[in-house]
Amino acid sequence: MVRRRAASIVLLAALAAPTLAAARPAAVPAAFQGWWVGQGKACEPWAEDSQVVIRRGSIRFYAGEGPVLRVERKGPRGIVLHALIRSQEGGERGEARGTLRFTLSADGKTLTEVGDDNRFDRVRCDGWP
Repeated sequence: MVRRRAASIVLLAALAAPTLAAARPAAVPAAFQGWWVGQGKACEPWAEDSQVVIRRGSIRFYAGEGPVLRVERKGPRGIVLHALIRSQEGGERGEARGTLRFTLSADGKTLTEVGDDNRFDRVRCDGWP
């Protein structure tokens, strides 16, 4: 009986782990938090799809958002965000874990998303959308 109870507790803990992680988002460093839009784009809330909003514990794109589960620092101006992104693009609902790499310019005004074979720059907007 004790062995079965211990196995049940381990199973319940494993099942609850993703929920607990989502309930307590990781803290994104303040320098990376903000409202970012593609260069040359107007700072108008969700006027175009390159915008991203990074808050202390969440990230939001045009068609998806979710909690940041883990943050890795990559030097003084780099981070890797591990997030759970929930989307509703085209009426379809979905959820996926994502890994996003960002670097911040020395002046803190440009955020670059770094992909495997590309880079995308965004500039900081004042305020929040």
